[in-house]
Parts: sequence; structure tokens; C-alpha cells
Amino acid sequence: MASGSYNNNTKTPPYLSMTERELLSWATPTILSTDSPATLYPLCDSNKAYKINLSTNEYLMLEYRNNKKWDTYTRAKGMIVFHGDHNRITNWQSLGNTINVTPTNRGYYIEPASGDSTNIVSSSTSYPGSDNITSKNTFHLTNGTPVSRYINNIHYNADSSISINYINNAPTFTLNVSNITNTSALVTGSIAGTNITNKTLEYKTLSATNYTSIPLTSGTISTTLSNLTSNTNYVCRLTATINSVVYYSETTPFHTTCYNGAITSFPWNDGFENGIDCWNQEYVLGSVSWQEGTLYADNYTQPAAGSKFAYFYVQQSGSNTQTKLISPILDITSLQSPYLSFKHIQKQWEPDQDSLRVYYRTSETSQWVKLMSFSNDISNWQKDSIALPYASNTYQIAFNAYGNYGYGVGIDEVKVYNNQTTTQSCDAPTNLAATNITQTSANITWTAQEGQSSWQIKLGTNGSIINTSMPHYTFSGLTAGTSYTVYVRTNCTSSYSSWVNTTFTTQTVVLPQVITDSSSNITTNSAKLYGTIIAGNQTMTSKGFVFRKNVVTNGTIKTVTGSSDNITTTLSNLSPNTTYLYKAFVSNSRYCNIWG
Repeated sequence: MASGSYNNNTKTPPYLSMTERELLSWATPTILSTDSPATLYPLCDSNKAYKINLSTNEYLMLEYRNNKKWDTYTRAKGMIVFHGDHNRITNWQSLGNTINVTPTNRGYYIEPASGDSTNIVSSSTSYPGSDNITSKNTFHLTNGTPVSRYINNIHYNADSSISINYINNAPTFTLNVSNITNTSALVTGSIAGTNITNKTLEYKTLSATNYTSIPLTSGTISTTLSNLTSNTNYVCRLTATINSVVYYSETTPFHTTCYNGAITSFPWNDGFENGIDCWNQEYVLGSVSWQEGTLYADNYTQPAAGSKFAYFYVQQSGSNTQTKLISPILDITSLQSPYLSFKHIQKQWEPDQDSLRVYYRTSETSQWVKLMSFSNDISNWQKDSIALPYASNTYQIAFNAYGNYGYGVGIDEVKVYNNQTTTQSCDAPTNLAATNITQTSANITWTAQEGQSSWQIKLGTNGSIINTSMPHYTFSGLTAGTSYTVYVRTNCTSSYSSWVNTTFTTQTVVLPQVITDSSSNITTNSAKLYGTIIAGNQTMTSKGFVFRKNVVTNGTIKTVTGSSDNITTTLSNLSPNTTYLYKAFVSNSRYCNIWG
């Protein structure tokens, strides 16, 4: 048996459909051929269903599934509409049991009440279903030819049966939306039927209650909807009136674009309050998408401003998933000093850390070039900005998030603007210098200009940016004998100064030298030992001697105190007439013992 068609994790089969029952001669459906009301009872109780012939070969089967008995685990409760093809069904054996293999020529499939043909396992698949769909407005053959049938007033009765009103000779509709811009859309289609007294085209935003109605004088429709709102979901439909009864086509959704060509008005701001539909996404590694965020994954961090932000979050450790969030096309050729600023957050979920890289490209076909990168823990919203090089009229910016099971990467308050005036009033720090340089650390200092109290500092061109409110910063954990370049700029709240830099080299490691000198004052049970230490640049933690009898392998350590480079100690309680070996040593903070 084909457990793939079972419900309840392949444990429970649903009841056979009416078409299957008809093939087995278990039941015969009632054919609807004239205008009439009809009532459906659960197939499992009644063994009854209705059939509507669309042509000599194709038909619809209407049956009621009620989530009881063997149908307990079916996803949809209500009237299910199946579309059948007699030729493929009756010849299923000669077709090799492949009646549904070809997507454009299926033999038996569900026409869902809501959504497209993939919505066949949800509570909105049926009528009325979870979306409360009370009419089936459009009937088509498999090849798309409209058929003049109509069902309305679909509803539950007090006894849980389902009633419908079937109309056999209804108007037929075709409807298509194309040439969609940010403010307009072309609607084409047709209305066909007899005795039609009124025809209209209706449209509204998806969230609106009432439609705007446009009277039509012809059965062929070609109408441009104008003055629409950019980046907005709309639906439209056709109506036809016959004998005072209004018939409706199915609704056709469409979405207006964000911009009509490249953005030319600046400053351009996007705080994602209208979502991320105006941005494209490029899956670099994996298939995780940026989303509209309202609350960060730590459950308490709000958007930087407003009620939304762009959010990339991967709930899988070690995935290294990458996705670019790509801006609309920008014409920045009019900006004398084009700049990008944004706020971002990427809190560490120890030890996992997400990261972010910012790119630009001068056209949709050119290569991405990296502008900035952030790989450290950014636990609060941080503002950063950077000059945009090589201005063009087809410019784009991308935020490439690297997901590695941290708290996610958040972006908000994106702004592209002309920084010419603000750069002049935001002076860079002066007298940048590196002091107190050791093998592993360096103190960076600079002189603040009047009124300045906030700076950003980074180590290397691609180093993580660190915010500071003091005109100095200490880098630690550096590598000995290595050259570093440090960059500092002033944060003037609404803009940044240019970066200034200085280069320094950490100290190399100089190890201490140890010399074991000759002993003296030797008696039958004592001796005085001598050693010399030439200090390096490592901190000494201890120094002294180790000694042992010539015939044993384990020595005894005797430490020496004091700051002198010449060390000495007297051994006592030695054995008479015995040979001893000894050597001087020093221990330091970086290495273990160094022996003379």
C-alpha cells in the first residue's frame, strides 16, 4: 500500500475519494447540471458527492471531509473540490499509474479554495475553510479555457452539513495584471455571458475593506490603474450582473514596485518600516532569508528606531550560512561626497558569533567589492558610516550576513546621503600615537578637538570597529615582533571624520640568559653555589638552583630571592664524601624554566 498518501505520520489512511469509489462501483455521484441549491454531508457517513461536468472529458467532484473516523487526521475540513480527467483516470493502468506525473496534464488533483495549486494540505484548502471562502468564482479546463459555472453561498448548516448554490450558466471571466510600476498597473481580461446588464473592474489594497469600482462598457478589458501606492499589495476582480445577480471573478493579487527606476532623491532613508520587499536577496551559502524583525532574538532588544528592522537569524550551530540583502538601485552621481550610514547589532550567543560584511557594486553585472566587516560581539545598536567610492547611476549596496548560531544580525536606519558639508565640521583627531608598547599590548592616544567626546578605533583596515568615549585605548593580546596600523576617527553623531592612522611594532621577545658559576666553601656537609642571570624583557617569576647527588635522577629546587643578577645560596646537610651536581635556573611569565 502507498503509505505516502497516509495521514498521522503515515499511520492512518483517509477515506477513498468519490472518484475512487465510482471506479470500484461503490457509489455514484449526483450530477449538477441545472441551477439549484445542494447540500453535502460527510463522505464517510453519506457515501454521496456532487459532480459537475466541465466538458465531455473533464469534471469537478465536490465532496465533504469532516475530520472524523479515518478522516480524523486530514488537514482540511469542509468541501474539497477535485478536478478530474476521465481519459487519464479510466486508462490509469495503461498509463503506468502516472496520471499526475505531468504538472500541466494531471488526471486528478485538488483545486484549493485559497492559494495556488501547492496549497493542498492546509486548513484553507477546503470551502469555507479557515479563510472562509464562500464562493468558487472561476471554472477552467486544464488548458485554461474558462467554463460558465459558478458556486456561491457556501456555508455550514446547524446540523454541520454544507449547503451551496450552484449556477450552471454563469458568466466567465479572464483576468491578468501586468506592466506593474510603483504607481500603476495594466489590467486585461474578458467577461463573457448572455444577458449581462452591468460589468465592472474592482480593486483595493489587500488590507482595505471596500473596493474601488470602475464601470466597463465592453467585455474585453484593458484598463490602467493609476495613482496607486508604491510597495503595496493590491487585489482586483471583475463583476458581471445577470437578472440582478452579481457574479464575481476570483481575485487576482499584485504588488506595486518600490521605485520607478533608480533612486535619485537624497538623502535616501530606509528603516524597514514597510518591510524588506524593496530589497533583493542573494543566497551566497544556504537558503536562509533576511526577514522583517520586530524583536531581537534575545527577546528584549527593540529596533534601533520605529517598530521594524531587517533581521538575519540562523538557528543552527556551525552552519556558516550567508545571504546578501541588496538595496534598490541608486543613482548617486549627483552626490559630491556620497556616504552610507546604518545601525547594526550582532550579539554573541557564547561561543557562537554571527558576522557582517558590507559591499558595494557599480552595476547589477559588476563584481561586489567589500567596504567594511564586523566579526565581533556588538551587543547594542551601533552606528557606522563609510564613504561610497566610484559613484554611478546604477549603484547598489549589500549587507552580507554570516549566520553561525549567534543572536543574529540586525540592520536598521540605512541612509545614503551627501557628506560634503558635515565632513567639514567633523574634524579628525590629531597627534595620534602609540605608547607603552610591549610584546602583547600598546596604548593608543590622540588629541581631541574642541567639543568632541566620541571616537571609533580599529586595528587594521578590516578590523572590528570599537566605540570609545575617552581619547585613548589599549590593545592587548597582540603578537610579539609584529607591525600594526591603528585607525581612529571622530564620531560627530550625524557624521564621522576621516580616518587617521599610525603604525607601531610590538617588542620582540628577549629571553634571559643563565650562567652556572663555580661553587666554593665546600665542607663535609655544605657548599656555596653561584650563578649569573642576564635578564631579558620577560617578567621573572622565580630563580635559583637545582641540585642532586650524582647517583640519583631527581633534583631538589632551592629558590633565591632578591633583585640582583648574581645569585648565590648555601647548601647544608649534605652527605660526606659525595659527588653533587647543580645548575642555576630562572622561570618567567611566558616560558617555563631556563637553565644554566
